[in-house]
Amino acid sequence: MNTVFIQGASRGIGFSLINELIGRNIFVIASCRNIKNEKLNSLPKSHLKLIELDLLNDKHIENFGMEFSQAIQGKLMLSHVSMAGVLIPEKSMKQVSYASINESFKVNCISPFLIVKETIPFMLQTVKSPSSNLKPTCVYISAKVGSISENNQLGGWYSYRSSKAAGNMLWKTLSCELGPKGISCFSVHPGNNIFLLRFGFVDTDMTRAYHKNIPQEKVQSSSEAANRLANLILNNNSRDLNGKFFDLQNKEFILW
Repeated sequence: MNTVFIQGASRGIGFSLINELIGRNIFVIASCRNIKNEKLNSLPKSHLKLIELDLLNDKHIENFGMEFSQAIQGKLMLSHVSMAGVLIPEKSMKQVSYASINESFKVNCISPFLIVKETIPFMLQTVKSPSSNLKPTCVYISAKVGSISENNQLGGWYSYRSSKAAGNMLWKTLSCELGPKGISCFSVHPGNNIFLLRFGFVDTDMTRAYHKNIPQEKVQSSSEAANRLANLILNNNSRDLNGKFFDLQNKEFILW
């Protein structure tokens, strides 16, 4: 059974993506801070393995490689989706603290990169497997506010913007190393930009407080975003996205 790893899966798009993939007969390894999460534990165990992972917990990061190796048990790894994130919406530089920017970089950038280092060997095994014609994908769920090119008017959100931009750079650099080896590495904006209405939104716990006054047609549900994301990561043509920053809802590339 083909396997997808979702880092950050207890709610929002991550949880919806698990449901979407299980419905397509994909085995999912998912990480979350609380493996006793009732919603996650209600899903079929035959298609889901949970790993406890708090991105602020150094011990969890250190132990992840061993736990993932035990969880995958020789299955072919099709995709790594780095989903977890923290959003601290500072409106001005005066609101930025060491604690806020440190947490943002650790959760949105540093820890996800340390985690993906542990799963890449399994995707390389998939590429080399004589029984497989799969083209693995390594996906960083970013945000349009992490684009330096787009940040020319509104500003704000120092910690979130900069940490997502840093995550984009890490994945862009991964694409240079892993693209030639058969793994497509790219960043995705799922549609949850709450600054510029024309870009569209995803309705999640993280964004709901910010889009309550936005017309419903501008809001994309988590299940809709998950369906689009599943189509993307399971598509062998996604190799064409290697090294790119892709707007999932509007189906267009974003300038870095």
